[in-house]
Amino acid sequence: MGSFFAAALFPVALIPQVKETLSNSSYYLLTKSTESYAYVSEKEMDAQREDLLMQFGKNTSEKSEQPIFTFLVYDSDVLDFCVFHQGKRVYYYSNDDAYFSGGEVVVEGNDEIIKLLKLDKEKWESVSNKKRIEEFCEAEDYLAEFLKLLNLPEWTYNVGFNYIENDPWTMEDLKKAKVEIFKHGLE
Repeated sequence: MGSFFAAALFPVALIPQVKETLSNSSYYLLTKSTESYAYVSEKEMDAQREDLLMQFGKNTSEKSEQPIFTFLVYDSDVLDFCVFHQGKRVYYYSNDDAYFSGGEVVVEGNDEIIKLLKLDKEKWESVSNKKRIEEFCEAEDYLAEFLKLLNLPEWTYNVGFNYIENDPWTMEDLKKAKVEIFKHGLE
């Protein structure tokens, strides 16, 4: 069985806003003192609710000058990776149509994200292309490559609400990595 998880990365300065937005939800919020981005995985989003994840990314980015990143992995085969900036989705990568119905991998917004994040165009396009995912055994490994290129916390690449909640090894790994764990709406 593959991995299933969904989460978002957002600037640490937005933690109060995120806590307020998710005040009626169950979630884990993770931070590391050396990182400028925090991680959140909410229970309903982690249940593969891409619509909720997209809404969170859009709404959270409306009040931020820095981008918000969302990702969803389905059965280690499908990756949806989005970047939101000032209320708009500026980048989208998804291979779910290719996986589920034989359609095409979708990549939208390469020019926008290169400009927004001042990325090296050649490096970015070598990672963000329609054939690249075929080189990976698991979607979460491809996600790790995105995170590394974007200088985002790589320890988040295989962590979701249910793993934190139910897998003692995940919690142990996070503690070893000196990740601070805040839980809300959980017993």
